[in-house]
Formats: sequence, C-alpha cells, structure tokens
Amino acid sequence: MLDQYDPCWWNGSLCSYPPDLEVLDLSNNQLRSLSPSLFSLHGLHKLILSGNLLQQLPVEVRALQLLTKLDISGNRLESLPSELFNGCLELREFNASHNYLRSLPKEVGALTKVCRLDLRSNSLEELPCELVQCSGLYGGGLHVLHLLANFMYSI
Repeated sequence: MLDQYDPCWWNGSLCSYPPDLEVLDLSNNQLRSLSPSLFSLHGLHKLILSGNLLQQLPVEVRALQLLTKLDISGNRLESLPSELFNGCLELREFNASHNYLRSLPKEVGALTKVCRLDLRSNSLEELPCELVQCSGLYGGGLHVLHLLANFMYSI
C-alpha cells in the first residue's frame, strides 16, 4: 500500500533520476521516446538503450558530455543527430547495430577517442570520409569496427 500519492512513480514513470548516476541501463523495454530529465545527468558515463522502439535520438543527447559508452542497438533508428558526435567527445564504445541507419553524419570524425564502433546490420551504403579522422584509424584507439550486414558496395 502506498503511504503517499506520488505521480512520478505512477505507471512506471520517473520524473527525475539520481543526480550522481554514472550508469543507466534501460535496455529491452518498450521505450519510444526519452524523458528530458535523462539529459540532465551530466555525470553519466554509460547509457544503454538497446532493444527498445526508439525511432529518433533527441539532439539533447549532446549534453551527456562524459559518456564513454552509448549502446542504442536494436532500435528503429534511421538517422543519428550530428550533435551526438559534437557533444559526446569522450565516447570510447558506440553501438548502433541492428537499426535502420542509411548514413552517418560526417561529424562522426569528431570521435577521436572511440575504440569500438559497431554498425552491424543497418542499411549503410557508404561511410563518410570523415570517419578516418577517428584517431584509431591512424594507429590510435579504434580496435573494433563492425560493418557486417549493411549495403556497402565499396570502402
């Protein structure tokens, strides 16, 4: 029995998150959109949104500047906001596999610290030439680049 009525906890909704949260795993739910309060978690290091029903990623994701891991695999994304790559410069692991991505913004080249980039099972036909700006392609940190099951004709 509830001692107090709190509409923030009614029907599984959260109005805010703990401010010091570093890891948030919201995978395998039925999320179609993301709460604006999510983007006020400036100390967040890992955000896992895999296995949901997201069709777009809000541009506000750029506010999560300390993210080192972002997993948006297994959603319904057809594109990614360029702001993601300009704001989340600390990303080391980025998984956007199993979506419907047709292209990547050229700003992906700003991910100079990325060491694992998973783009499997999308609809990519080509990669932006800016991808070579990622330090890993010139002896830096990119160790894994998954491109399996896309529609690429040349690299």
